[in-house]
Amino acid sequence: MRARLAAQEQAIRLTEIADREQKLNVQMAAETFSTRNETSGDTNHSDSQTAGEMLPSPVRYGFEPVVMDIKMPGMDGLSDAVLRVYKVGAWITGILTFIVCWIYAISAYGFLLGVGLGWLPSGIVAVIAAYLWPLLLIGIILLVYAFSK
Repeated sequence: MRARLAAQEQAIRLTEIADREQKLNVQMAAETFSTRNETSGDTNHSDSQTAGEMLPSPVRYGFEPVVMDIKMPGMDGLSDAVLRVYKVGAWITGILTFIVCWIYAISAYGFLLGVGLGWLPSGIVAVIAAYLWPLLLIGIILLVYAFSK
């Protein structure tokens, strides 16, 4: 019985603390909003700005923003210049492959299906070719060398 009363008292205290903290957050947001209005002289703010200011700061609760550093798989040890060349080659190869595959889809399946649905397999092939463009370049060089003799 005592444990139950103690648990209820603790729950009540925690609720009171949470209510006090919420009131403090609202009060701080209201002070910030009124200070901003006084300094800027602008009293016409939308509801989204007011609501955004009333949200608690994520850093206060221990959350920090995550910085997304997008890296290509398997490219950790390469220098920036090599990565830049690889990415430029990937974009060029991807765009050219997409255009060529889409034109092929139009010629093979007709205008309606080729234009309407040909972009999907063209995009898939272009992404694969963009990642593998150094191999494609080596293959093209070998074909040119083989047929030039």
